[in-house]
Amino acid sequence: MISPSTGHVRYELFVEAMGKLKEAALLMIIGNILASIGTVSILPALVTGYHGLGIGLISGAAAIVGLIIILIALYMHVVPSFELLRDYKPSEYSTAATLVRIGYVWGAILLIVGIVTLIILIGAVLLLIGIILLLLGKIGIIIGMFQINSETGESMFLVAGILFIIGLFVPFLSFIGWILIYIAADSAIARIKEKIGSQPSTSPESTDFI
Repeated sequence: MISPSTGHVRYELFVEAMGKLKEAALLMIIGNILASIGTVSILPALVTGYHGLGIGLISGAAAIVGLIIILIALYMHVVPSFELLRDYKPSEYSTAATLVRIGYVWGAILLIVGIVTLIILIGAVLLLIGIILLLLGKIGIIIGMFQINSETGESMFLVAGILFIIGLFVPFLSFIGWILIYIAADSAIARIKEKIGSQPSTSPESTDFI
């Protein structure tokens, strides 16, 4: 049993983590839409040559902006959200948080270094390792979705995790997964805030929060 004040701090960690995850989902949705539209529309522009130069530039800019938004979502929202979840319950979320941090942080670094040094053999090796680490980061997110589902009872987290697995082969399904996460995170925040508000401030509470 823990004190009410300590319990509320733990609650707030989970609420903050869900808020970050919700923001990440929204940015991933926007970023993927822009990147997809930009990538698809730039091809006809390139075929039409000079007359499609303006459209090509706009499409390319949209794709770049979309990619930047996706990177912001991953590194400023997804990674911090899993760090907060680890602080909330280390025994439950430590593995997922570690995979996400190592996968996306070190994976991105090695990917960039690998691309820059691709002209030599070591560049190709670093590029391959970077891709593998990014895959581990995605696996960390999948594990996290399953664990959050177990904790909150929000089945959309479970479905999102499954869609992310299939999305490794059919990328569009990962996009749907982020939509579900946005909805599920919002629902989880509402439920936990309701529970906080309904608890007497003087009564002890257990470490099971959802």
